Amino acid sequence: MRQNARIRVVLDTNCFLAAHWNPSSASARIIRMCLQGKLRHLCTPAVARELRRMVAQVGARPEFIRLVEQFLSTAEVVEPVAVPERAADPEDQKFLECAAAGADYLVSSDNHLLDVRGTGRALVVKPSRVLRYLKEDKGEKE
Repeated sequence: MRQNARIRVVLDTNCFLAAHWNPSSASARIIRMCLQGKLRHLCTPAVARELRRMVAQVGARPEFIRLVEQFLSTAEVVEPVAVPERAADPEDQKFLECAAAGADYLVSSDNHLLDVRGTGRALVVKPSRVLRYLKEDKGEKE
């Protein structure tokens, strides 16, 4: 695996919802790593729209909304790439198309996406799995 700062990730909306409800979750840790520049995060306009909509829908606290906006302002905006893989939920397709634009991981807890397993070079994995991969890459033991 490449150095962490070179690892490119796409985060599904459910990562942000998990981080909102549990600031010590694996999802929250990954978001912090993105904001610290330890991981590169990709986004498309469609992914950004959904993230903003979902965060507003759950009534997120103002400080969490600021964190989301900081995340979006530091994301590498990419053009979605049409992919042959199809998510069972059509609303999830935008994440596959974003990940196909050059991500290493599409991070999600959504079974519809996890069932796809990958797109382009990106693996679809749970947040805890990404943290485990990063730990292994550093040669750390669990």
